[in-house]
This record gives sequence, C-alpha cells and structure tokens, in this order.
Amino acid sequence: MSRLPKNFPEFSIIHKTLLKKIQELEDSKEPDNEKIKLYKEELLKIEKKFPEGFFDRN
Repeated sequence: MSRLPKNFPEFSIIHKTLLKKIQELEDSKEPDNEKIKLYKEELLKIEKKFPEGFFDRN
C-alpha cells in the first residue's frame, strides 16, 4: 500500500473544498472558467500526492 502524504488531513480537506467550489462555479449562471480551470489544476496536484484511486473511494 502506498503511503499517505505527510499533511494528509489538510490535503483531504482542501480537496473536498475545491470540489465543492468547482461544483458551485459550474452551477452558477455565469461560470468563471478561469477559476474552474485553476481549481482543477490544484485538484490534480493534490491527487498526485495520494495513492492512485484514493479519492475515487471517498
């Protein structure tokens, strides 16, 4: 089993918050595509720190 990153709880909370914010932006009447793109890039950075498929289970 792969090890979790050193700051596991913080990364997990940030991941959840980014997902929620992306959903809110996509559901808004005038989505801010630049922010959505930026948030998705940050999500990818966080996901790469975790074992493959970690967030698929949660």
